[in-house]
Amino acid sequence: MQHQIRARTIKNAMTSIPLPLYVAFFFFFGGALILNLFHRYQNKQRALPARDLYLSAHQLAEPVCHVCGSARLAERGLTHGADERRIFSCLDCKSMLFQDHHAATAEEVSA
Repeated sequence: MQHQIRARTIKNAMTSIPLPLYVAFFFFFGGALILNLFHRYQNKQRALPARDLYLSAHQLAEPVCHVCGSARLAERGLTHGADERRIFSCLDCKSMLFQDHHAATAEEVSA
């Protein structure tokens, strides 16, 4: 009997919190979690070595993936497509490899 009363008081306490507070809590908590993950991913990209350091560290003449050996590399901007800081990653194993600086020309920006 006492267990049932205790269960009811817990249930009543949970239902006394309005639904919009639950929604707001999960919205802000979820948003903070997503921003934290994105921030960690960008810090990981910024910590990548420069192209020359990558090549010398792995005794390579041409940039290839040091994980799988593939020469298929993807290049993208750090923060946006026209960013001069370029991140290179392997298309086969998805490993982030190195970063390089490339000044975007007027044709690339307008395209």
